[in-house]
Amino acid sequence: MAASDAEGSNAQPVLMINLLRYRDRASYLEGFGAEACSGREAYGRYGAIVSKLIGGAG
Repeated sequence: MAASDAEGSNAQPVLMINLLRYRDRASYLEGFGAEACSGREAYGRYGAIVSKLIGGAG
């Protein structure tokens, strides 16, 4: 699989695979203040916030 250069001259599709493994319970730093949840749910919370930030950046 070839990577595209900065100018985008390589018109190949990009393939990404995320191999995620979740904790039974999310692990937060002491005093973080997040509601207890599973690792999968914590990742979902993270994704919801980050997708808004990325969308706003263009």
